[in-house]
Amino acid sequence: MLAAVLRARRVATTVLITEILGCHRTYLNRCADQAAELLALHDICIAPVDGPKARTHAQLQARIDAARQHQDGQ
Repeated sequence: MLAAVLRARRVATTVLITEILGCHRTYLNRCADQAAELLALHDICIAPVDGPKARTHAQLQARIDAARQHQDGQ
């Protein structure tokens, strides 16, 4: 399910997600596709985030930090 959400949100490249989760792209895509089907059955739509996908751990961490600051500021 996490793979489907991360892929749908377009927060990071597939390569980075597989690195973080410690799996192969084929397995990630298969799991994400299955989870996406399940989400669709329940009419759950996950919108992508604005901006380019993170390609490195540092870019992903910067995106996480910015989201936390935005959340704290509200």
